[in-house]
Amino acid sequence: MKAIETNIYGIKCDNPNCDYQDMTVKYEDYPNLLNKPCPKCGDNLLTQEDFDRTETLVHNIEMVNKLYEKYGLLDNVSPDEPRVVVPVEMDGTGNMKLGELRVEGK
Repeated sequence: MKAIETNIYGIKCDNPNCDYQDMTVKYEDYPNLLNKPCPKCGDNLLTQEDFDRTETLVHNIEMVNKLYEKYGLLDNVSPDEPRVVVPVEMDGTGNMKLGELRVEGK
């Protein structure tokens, strides 16, 4: 069990006039999409700024999980405990927009 789990997937065009998205894209495939044109409008599909910010987020989450593991902070937490889910969207500038928090497994 981890303190923070990531479920990073999907790609969408940041062009407000384009509705292209592919939610089957996996995080592992992001390097292959870096600075590639949107198949629908031709705009940049994944900017360096968004990619770098995502990599930083993943790195920080890994560090938090290592600290929780090192100090046994989850040893007495049941895997059935409710989880807080926070959707994150990016806009091509490296800025993150947090969606509405929701609790699952309650």
